[in-house]
Amino acid sequence: THTEISPEQFDKSIQKLLATRIAVYLMTFLIVTVAWAAHTRLFQVVGKIDDTLALLNLACMMTITFLPFTFSLMVTFPEVPLGIFLFCMCVITIGAVQALIVVYAFHFPHLLNPQIESSTHRALYRQHILHILGIVLRGPALCFVAAGFSLFFYPLSYLLMATVIFLPYVSKVSSWCKGRLVGPQEPPAHSMEFFTFDLHEPLSKERVEAFSDGVYAIVATLLILD
Repeated sequence: THTEISPEQFDKSIQKLLATRIAVYLMTFLIVTVAWAAHTRLFQVVGKIDDTLALLNLACMMTITFLPFTFSLMVTFPEVPLGIFLFCMCVITIGAVQALIVVYAFHFPHLLNPQIESSTHRALYRQHILHILGIVLRGPALCFVAAGFSLFFYPLSYLLMATVIFLPYVSKVSSWCKGRLVGPQEPPAHSMEFFTFDLHEPLSKERVEAFSDGVYAIVATLLILD
């Protein structure tokens, strides 16, 4: 929102306030994009939707729409634990709902991507579930710790929340380092077809375009309203 500031008022305290607003905005927006990327990965695994999955997805969307309120609390009162705590609880809830979607989809394999559904190797099947849950829950797990620290040492909470943004890149770097140290490992012959579906492959072009169109539409609407 716009704030009326005269040139005489533009001192260090105002600069600090604006810097805080921008920093919190960047952090929260990037955390939302991490949640979106996890959501996209999730629906690369889910091939079909039933009523229960639709409701779970709506619950996820409802929680995401609550994030701007928690963002405004953090911007207005950056040193008050309530805004940080509510934001972290939203991210935790989003992760929990996404985990429910994973568990529900694997409980009814006909809802899964055909490459996963056709797998006859149950050990690899379970490994795939754990891998997806790891992608979905690693951000919420950090936010759970951040929510605890917000009650008595809020700067560490902000640091932990900012760490969520870099988790995908940390994972890529660790995989690269492991590959350099251990060398490439050939998967078992019976698992080749199963692992042709790679969660680390590029995101769906259509999903990225849809997200981009939505952001541009929102920005254009705000500019028109202003």
